[in-house]
Amino acid sequence: MSKVTRPILTGIFPRKRLFQLLDRLRKQPVIWVSGPPGSGKTTLVASYLQARKIPCLWYQADEGDSDPATFFYYMGQAAKKASPRKKKSLPLLTPEYLQGIPTFTHRYFENLSDRLKIPSILVFDNYQEVPSESPFHEIILNGLSRIPEGINVILISRHDPPRVLIRLRANQMMQMIGWDELRLTLEESAGVVRLRSKQKLSRETVRHLNESTDGWAAGLILMLEGARRGIEPQMLGNLTSEEIFDYFGKELFDKTDKEIQEFFLKTAILPKMTAKMAEALTDFPHAGRILSALSRNNYFTEKRIHAEPVYQYHSLFREFLLIRAKETFSRESQFILSRRAANLLEESSQTEAAISLLRDVSDWDRLVHLIIKHAPLMIALGRYRPLEDWLKSLPKEIMESDPWLLKIYTLGQFELLKDDKPIRFSRKAQQKPLSMLKALIAFGGREVREDQISDALWPEADGDIAYDSFKTTLHRLRKMVGYEKAIQLHEGRLTLDDKLCWVDVWAFEHVLEEAGTHWKDGLMDRAVQFTEKAIQMYKGPFLAKETEQPWTISMSERLRSKFLESVGRLGLYWQQAEHWEKAIECYQRGLELEDLAEEFYQGLMNCYQHLGQKTKVISLYNRCKRILSSTLGIEPSSKTEAIYRSLLSENRRDGDLAND
Repeated sequence: MSKVTRPILTGIFPRKRLFQLLDRLRKQPVIWVSGPPGSGKTTLVASYLQARKIPCLWYQADEGDSDPATFFYYMGQAAKKASPRKKKSLPLLTPEYLQGIPTFTHRYFENLSDRLKIPSILVFDNYQEVPSESPFHEIILNGLSRIPEGINVILISRHDPPRVLIRLRANQMMQMIGWDELRLTLEESAGVVRLRSKQKLSRETVRHLNESTDGWAAGLILMLEGARRGIEPQMLGNLTSEEIFDYFGKELFDKTDKEIQEFFLKTAILPKMTAKMAEALTDFPHAGRILSALSRNNYFTEKRIHAEPVYQYHSLFREFLLIRAKETFSRESQFILSRRAANLLEESSQTEAAISLLRDVSDWDRLVHLIIKHAPLMIALGRYRPLEDWLKSLPKEIMESDPWLLKIYTLGQFELLKDDKPIRFSRKAQQKPLSMLKALIAFGGREVREDQISDALWPEADGDIAYDSFKTTLHRLRKMVGYEKAIQLHEGRLTLDDKLCWVDVWAFEHVLEEAGTHWKDGLMDRAVQFTEKAIQMYKGPFLAKETEQPWTISMSERLRSKFLESVGRLGLYWQQAEHWEKAIECYQRGLELEDLAEEFYQGLMNCYQHLGQKTKVISLYNRCKRILSSTLGIEPSSKTEAIYRSLLSENRRDGDLAND
């Protein structure tokens, strides 16, 4: 995940002057590094960490971090990358914590700090991307107050610190490196020239380059590239950084091969990309080779290593390319390119970027599809704010025709929410419409035959009576929920519209599907996180108070089976990793809801046996035996008995040794 990965640098001139400055400033816990685009802020910090061999947690901020739940989610991913041996994930900011975010933040950063080595550095890059009014800044302030001695925080931005953080400097907790310090000195410019230019330049020429660019690193690199192509540096002496970049963008771009130009213009639409993504978008077979060469030559292309290299263009370079792309491609071509890019972004788990892209080109149909697809997972992760922003971005006419207004909970206790407010049921007359809704969900919620519902609710009624009862009850159900379109009847089939309704069963299965994909792909951290979330979502049997209804059995058993499988799989994972306490916690959660699941007793007995807690093994065995006998009239399985006998045998051996 490039958002939490440090840039990979090659062929960089080491700025020893600033390295020594950073060494001195690290006596204070926080360092703010600010300067214009292309002034070498990110390169400075990344190369300093590389030169000093200091462990780090790298976090690339963006607008999405305005939502606290989103920030804490990605911060958890960064923590896993920084301390992979720590198996327990940092907590998600789920709804139960929303009333106490400062306290949650304190505990979170204390826990985070405990995971990091001493010394370590936390880096927040692109800080300027987060809006000034965002609660993100208060979270950072509260978090910084819990950073212990030996850990530094470096914040990288194009701007001065937001008002919230100014007090850190007043309290002598924060030092600053600004544009005056970041400007290349004459000696540093000479070092960059020696590193990047194949021809030897006179000191007077280097001095002119340094003065013309006012020590701006990106400007110097562009001028060197221009000189290589025969452009006179004197032509650029009085231009601003944006004008220089635009000038060179045109000069360098226009002199590039047409095929490569097309590659640049198309790939600029992707904020971050792998070689495979670039190749799929452009149909250019050597995409990886091009991106690798750009990064290797420090040509305004950053490279970050995750499962595979991830590339992103410098913001000024990308801005130039996007403007040129709008001038070059027709509106229809831009629309097709954007939709294709959005598909690639979604496939690479860059959902927010995909949605932003579709929003920019007003591809509302595809945007609605993505929102509906990812909404259950966003809710499960507590990320309500970006979901609300996505919905608000839709045109009014689409929102009026496709609002997402009903939430239905069926796992454990049944609950129906309309506009996030519970609908209370008191009158007996409301029970039949509710039974219709429950039966509809029990049969899958989509394309359910009318006669299937009628047979479930009116098994003794004749055809006409059942038909009239169905019509009357459907009308009453629609009136109860207040949205007729939420429950659609088409050609004798009933459907709960997933554009309007969120159902916990659907969300549960969607999260498990994501978990299954991650298990299959070997992405264990993600697999564990999604499996744990699914286990938390399972609040009890499907329609627990409707067990006498035969139509609940199939769905209930299916969901129960998935829950049991998830607990078993996660418990076994923790056992194999010898994280016994985590395995115990997992199996205990399973037994809270399914006390007849013998495999959970077996898992717990094994864990306690490894921990040497023999009395708990015996207690668990007796509990298992008692519950199975009183509920099902059966004895524990041979596997359970074998674990128990193994413990008794071990006790006897210990006794014999003691007697000897």
